[in-house]
Amino acid sequence: MIISAIIIAKYIKGIIILSNNTIIKDKININIHGSIARIGGTVNQMLLYKDCIVTDLNIKNLKKELYGETLFGSIRYMFDILEQEIRFYRKGWAAVRDRKSIWCNIHDTLTLNKYSNKFDSVISSNVLEHSYNVIFFLLNTWLITKKDGWQFHTIPCNRYTFDKYRDTTKLEHFISDFEKGLVVEDIKDAKIHFEDFKQSANKDGWSVDDKESCMPFLHYHVFDEVNTQELISYMFEDVTTDLLIEKDKYNDVIVIFKNKLREEFIAKYYTLVKEMYGIELTI
Repeated sequence: MIISAIIIAKYIKGIIILSNNTIIKDKININIHGSIARIGGTVNQMLLYKDCIVTDLNIKNLKKELYGETLFGSIRYMFDILEQEIRFYRKGWAAVRDRKSIWCNIHDTLTLNKYSNKFDSVISSNVLEHSYNVIFFLLNTWLITKKDGWQFHTIPCNRYTFDKYRDTTKLEHFISDFEKGLVVEDIKDAKIHFEDFKQSANKDGWSVDDKESCMPFLHYHVFDEVNTQELISYMFEDVTTDLLIEKDKYNDVIVIFKNKLREEFIAKYYTLVKEMYGIELTI
């Protein structure tokens, strides 16, 4: 159900949760476990890693090239890998490491059949807003997650970021991008989004660099707790959305949902997805 009530701020142990009294913390800790695909950092928002075994996606280790092929470079790289492993096991599965990661653009996983139905859950932090085709992004994460699994994503809320002077993205916009069949970043489309991003950042005193005019830096889309709930509920079953604000740490919409596509979504898009994206939608 789309959030429509007046949002009330509540202070709980130093954390401000703006919500309709959801049970999202319990749902996260009950359902996010086992083999986890993680995109975009540690994803520490309310998630306990005790029962998780993590594979990091979209992280490429360039340090081997940086250190060079000399003996000193090889030794330096070896110590870098060792440091990652020590940090990883000392801090638990919450630590990010480059080693044993899968380097891929998450939008490409539809073509990587070896990852299909592979993970118990997919989690991400501050990633969805960078996608040029968010519904397509979520179909990719749907594909690599087991059909009885769960997804958990955190997204910056525009009211607390340099996106505060942008309008939240409408569901119709997400649908239009998806129905256009955007499978690679379109530069003309990126420029349109960049101008909107830039005007908001400038008003907020944020210095914008030209490199932010395309992926992976550009915020293509703008989220709050309302349009997040609307978008995810358009595609998936059992969706819970909340807003987590912790000073100097988080300003995120958090959403967890069962990795089960809605029958209405499948019925509407079965043919389009098969012809345009090359996969068959299933419940």
